[in-house]
Amino acid sequence: MALLHLGEWGELRKLLAEGLRAAEQNASPFVQTLLQLLAAWLHLEALDFQGGLALCERAQPRLGDPHAVIFRPILLGRAHLGLGQYDEAARCFAEITSAMEAGVLIHRRFGMMFLHGVGEYWLAQEETARARTEADKLFELAGPPGERAYLALGHRLLTEIAMAEHAWEEALAHLSRALAIVDAEDAELPLAAWRVYALAGDVNQRLDCHEEARRYWAQSAAIIHQLADSLGEDDEEALTLRAALLNAEPMKRRLRYAP
Repeated sequence: MALLHLGEWGELRKLLAEGLRAAEQNASPFVQTLLQLLAAWLHLEALDFQGGLALCERAQPRLGDPHAVIFRPILLGRAHLGLGQYDEAARCFAEITSAMEAGVLIHRRFGMMFLHGVGEYWLAQEETARARTEADKLFELAGPPGERAYLALGHRLLTEIAMAEHAWEEALAHLSRALAIVDAEDAELPLAAWRVYALAGDVNQRLDCHEEARRYWAQSAAIIHQLADSLGEDDEEALTLRAALLNAEPMKRRLRYAP
């Protein structure tokens, strides 16, 4: 998880391959499932939603494995959301809600991922009040431990919500807070930072601040290229992930401004 969040994706892939070989040799289905799901998570972060969905479906946790009721449905929901398959995403997120209502405990990190995904789902459905509720829950969970990546993503989500409601003063306030988090001198938050910078570029473009827009898009593009370069070009999976990341529709326009 540390390598995933730091953007050291080539090293992560090596570690996952080694771990999967060891899990198969030692007949460790629990570890094998966890590593398969971490591989799916990598694909989702690289915007390869179809590949992430396939890996999630391939991972079949055994009865009693906690990954069956929480981690896998979260990743499935995010994959469907990325593919615009909103009914399927809603079913996955509802499955997690039901499990939690039945008393299943959820790890804080998975809880933040879940709330962020549900918030993005409601925003996509133009249900801004419900999206705001999930964002508020995300802050309640991410705030006490100071989980900066999800605090930045939470402010980014609230920026988009406020924009959808035409509340520009609020949108700019949340965007400023998100930027302050990812701009901090000790921040190592590439997965949040590229998204925050990309949105900052979009917001400035809409406000006719074209020079600022290009500057933020360039910052986002630089991180995207660093993530892609970390994958290398050694095998088909690396090339697939690079292509997914660099050719995603929202990225093409912004990547023109890469330094």
